Amino acid sequence: MLKQSHLNITIDGQFGSTGKGLLNAWIAKSAQSKIDIALSNAAPNAGHTYIDDTGKARTAYHLPVSGILTPDARIYLCAGSIIDPDLLAREMAEFNIDPLRLTIHPRACILLPEHTAQEQQADSGATALASTRKGVGAALADKVARKNGTRTAEQYFANTALANCIGVIDLDKELRQHGKTALLEVPQGFSLSINHGLAYPFCTSRDITVSSALNDAGAHPALLGSVIVSLRSFPIRVGNIIDDQGQEIGNSGPFYPDSREIDWADLGVTPERTTVTKRIRRIATFSFIEYDLMLRQLRPDTVFLNFCNYLQSATDTADLLAGMARIEQAAGLAPAHLYGLGPACDDVITAADAADLWQAITAHKKTAVV
Repeated sequence: MLKQSHLNITIDGQFGSTGKGLLNAWIAKSAQSKIDIALSNAAPNAGHTYIDDTGKARTAYHLPVSGILTPDARIYLCAGSIIDPDLLAREMAEFNIDPLRLTIHPRACILLPEHTAQEQQADSGATALASTRKGVGAALADKVARKNGTRTAEQYFANTALANCIGVIDLDKELRQHGKTALLEVPQGFSLSINHGLAYPFCTSRDITVSSALNDAGAHPALLGSVIVSLRSFPIRVGNIIDDQGQEIGNSGPFYPDSREIDWADLGVTPERTTVTKRIRRIATFSFIEYDLMLRQLRPDTVFLNFCNYLQSATDTADLLAGMARIEQAAGLAPAHLYGLGPACDDVITAADAADLWQAITAHKKTAVV
């Protein structure tokens, strides 16, 4: 799954919320995986959730899940990170992370309360686009503008308990010379990319691509190992924003033209709520246009298709897998495949063909609550 002595990447191939927390937990727990450095370029507008050994759902925002679950791995919040200091402190306490394991790049962006307050305004651009409104875009804009009073991690943490965590991990030396293996967990999703996503301005404040992730980590493309893409059988977008009078004041944007927005009742499942906003997610049918664009941009070595338990029939399953296979062949790619049937690592499987997958889905539905 991971290429040793390289920087491996997990990344979302749709609009986010595909189950990257589960994927990263599964990788970390795999006997074949060896993670020496776990990286993140995350911000508080995306949460990665996994199920711990007690069956409890745990969510990480800044800390990489693979780093939480690999006790001897170094954790690196790279230059592309946008850090809410209070949230980071709570996470470190919750997951019992020793500061000696943590390195924070000095140029990482700091998100301050005023950034969140700015985006929470009813007339803000973030509200109109049904953003998570966590202040991420505002903080990043201040960093880019080099606005007076804007702080980087080096400045913010200078006189705090995390001052000794500020530093740069030389990935070229660690990977190429010392043989270390790294995993970079990328938040959000490819189709939200500001430059290469579906629809501007219905996007996030940066690009969610392999090349952008490498840049955030300060890693040359020669260091790139395996790319592992996470998808959903039915992609989602964050829910629209409705005010106290029941009026829509924020819309999260369109789905791809070959994708049809549906209702959760169509799948017979309880509506999902986004980890960060708690708004009910919008959901749609799978887009093969999106899959084609994603394959050509991200060129994954492995594709993780999650929420397969939402598929309704053997025919739906066969059609989805056949369509994906046709696009892979046209793109000249032959990624390995994993399938997710539920929220726990034990729900991740491989399947030889559509019949095997549908049998697994059927068996899962008999033993688990969807």
